[in-house]
Amino acid sequence: MYLAIKKNMEAYELLPIGLGIIIANLPLAGMAVFDSTSGIHQSSGIFGVIFYYTLSFWNILPPITFLGLGAITDFTPLINNPKTLLLGAAAKYVVI
Repeated sequence: MYLAIKKNMEAYELLPIGLGIIIANLPLAGMAVFDSTSGIHQSSGIFGVIFYYTLSFWNILPPITFLGLGAITDFTPLINNPKTLLLGAAAKYVVI
């Protein structure tokens, strides 16, 4: 979060990731509770309920995330130097 706020380095990615890490590691957040009798991890707390009933059922979230990141990609270097098209095509091939 320091890099996102102070250094302004990809704040749209680093800030939500950092905030999620902090919330998940709060001592009483109840993201996952270990039940010693059954040996199964069970989600509990408000964040566990939100995740279970909303985010875990939305299989469309990862494609929407990558679509959004692709939409904000800057193609100015590609237009200025068309030789980099091969690098971009290779990177896209690796992602797919």
